Amino acid sequence: MKAGKYIGKIKDWGVSQTAKGNPQPYILFDIETPEDGHFSYKWFGSLATEKMIANTIKVLREAGMQEPDFTKLSQGASGGSLTVGLERNLTVVEEEYNGKVTKKIKWVNPPSSEKFDKVVKAQDSQLA
Repeated sequence: MKAGKYIGKIKDWGVSQTAKGNPQPYILFDIETPEDGHFSYKWFGSLATEKMIANTIKVLREAGMQEPDFTKLSQGASGGSLTVGLERNLTVVEEEYNGKVTKKIKWVNPPSSEKFDKVVKAQDSQLA
């Protein structure tokens, strides 16, 4: 998968742990592209700072979570925090961390986002 815009369907979610043992919310998305076929990719939130908590809650709400209840989120589908199969626009970026460049889902938005549609059209025109 390369950096860019994708449509993903929510497959699973929960709360894992960082290498330091801190809780880390995640959402697993199913993605299908003509180039790469079908694959799954995770978005990871962070609870390390107030700003990161605010961004994590914002993404979880954009993914359909009504209330930021991490106990329900940690229960996956049985907790009912999100909806399996719900489509969302995903923005994947490359970021450097500890000298290594990795790809990650940075933003999750509802499919009606006009800004996302404009960016995808611009991205498509650059490829043509």
